[in-house]
Amino acid sequence: MTNLNTMVGIVIGLMIIVVVSYLTTGVGEQVANALPVNATGDFANVPTGASILETNMAIVSITILIIIISVGIGAIRGLQNKGNE
Repeated sequence: MTNLNTMVGIVIGLMIIVVVSYLTTGVGEQVANALPVNATGDFANVPTGASILETNMAIVSITILIIIISVGIGAIRGLQNKGNE
């Protein structure tokens, strides 16, 4: 039962990370559009937080997918070990 509790905790934590990262990207984009920067100003070529998050979301989503798959494999191996006892 402790393995199941651990897996549920990991999955809930990963889901929270995914939701927060997607919400952060949307909020950052709205903030970037709310305060436009002059094309000739000092901050014209500085990337916004939203663009950095969007770039890194692919890496974060792949990492989360790998963790979920590894948790599933661990659960299956745990069930196999319990069946052999």
